[in-house]
Formats: sequence, structure tokens, C-alpha cells
Amino acid sequence: MASQRLQTISLKVLIHKKRNEIVMAEADGDFVDILLSFFTMPMGTIVRLINKLPQVAIIGSLTTLYEAVENLEEQLFQIWECKSMLFHPRNPFENECRKLKLSIDDTEPIKYYICSDWNCSRRENGGLYTTFKNVSCKCGK
Repeated sequence: MASQRLQTISLKVLIHKKRNEIVMAEADGDFVDILLSFFTMPMGTIVRLINKLPQVAIIGSLTTLYEAVENLEEQLFQIWECKSMLFHPRNPFENECRKLKLSIDDTEPIKYYICSDWNCSRRENGGLYTTFKNVSCKCGK
């Protein structure tokens, strides 16, 4: 079994007990980095992660829109990968977020794919790549 290392994040909170309010909070840089990383997450990822929770959580019309698109038939999309792109959007700060002590994003690490025809990939106008598997190249392969 792989050894798991516990990591701690420091957060000190001063609470006014009579008014039940937070008066002051002091956190280390790791906590602030994690908190701010939530702003880099695409909305589709946030809704997808919330839908995995055991309790039903609704984010207004976003949840309804997500479910409606999820129920669309794949032939309504230009290519079937388009549906996957909608439900698994890439975080532009994904590499930085992976370095944090806590990550709630379950997106697979990025992989790049090129045309299976090596000559096509090397052409002057070629060399295109995608992050989605099995997408057709402009050459048709």
C-alpha cells in the first residue's frame, strides 16, 4: 500500500460568540492559494463535482442547463468529442493547481494527441494536436 502523508493547512479564526460572526481570519499561503484556485475552475467542472455529492445541491439554472445538455443525444453534436469537451473542460491553470496541497478537481492530467500518420503531423501546415482522444485529423484519419 502506498504511504500517505498527511499535510496540514493553518487557519486561525477569531469568532465573536454573542453575534456568531467571524471577526478575523488568519491563514497561511497554502490556504489562500487553494481558495483562490477555485476561481480558475470552469463552471462545467464545478457543476459536475457538485453533482457527485451525496446530497442534492442545486446551483440555480446551471444545474438544470448541465442536466439538459447531459441528456442530449450525441448525434446532435458536430462530433461526439464535443460533448466530452463540454463536461470535462480544461482549467487553464491546471499545472499550477496540481502543485497545491489540496485539489478537488478530478480532471485527468492533460494528454496530447497527434495524427497517426507521422508524415501528416510533420507537414508545414500539419503538426496540429488535440487534448481529446480519437478526434479526426484534418487529413481525415
